[in-house]
Amino acid sequence: MKISTILKIKGDKVHTVPAHTPLKGVLRDMLVLRVGSLVIIDANGEIAGIMTERDLLRILAKLGAHWEGVGVGDVMSRDVILGKPNDTLDQVMALMTERRIRHLPVVEAGRLVGMLSMGDIIKASLTESAFQNRLMKSYIKNWPEGD
Repeated sequence: MKISTILKIKGDKVHTVPAHTPLKGVLRDMLVLRVGSLVIIDANGEIAGIMTERDLLRILAKLGAHWEGVGVGDVMSRDVILGKPNDTLDQVMALMTERRIRHLPVVEAGRLVGMLSMGDIIKASLTESAFQNRLMKSYIKNWPEGD
């Protein structure tokens, strides 16, 4: 299964915030939107970084009471690992497992076209496994007698 197929089902909505957004705004947006990550964009609308729940917790623990005035652009993860629509489910599962990430922005021709979470990947994997299981049962059920 291709990532583009998962995005067709899930949708292509990606929540972004500008790099100058205060961490307090990032936390509020994550809570209101019920998302585990936000893509950080620069003044040109390009991907500048990512902020995940884990990143935010580490930063809050490190900064203590002084976190609210800090801009996300100063503390975001800049090394953003990206997927492509033509990547397969297996490729993305391996990448996310190897790099220990739970959120994967998907980019095509330099444009952000979607976001996948580990939950999306697991759901797609289970759906694909169930489909293959049904095909195999049908194949066995219709196997000619005496062969």
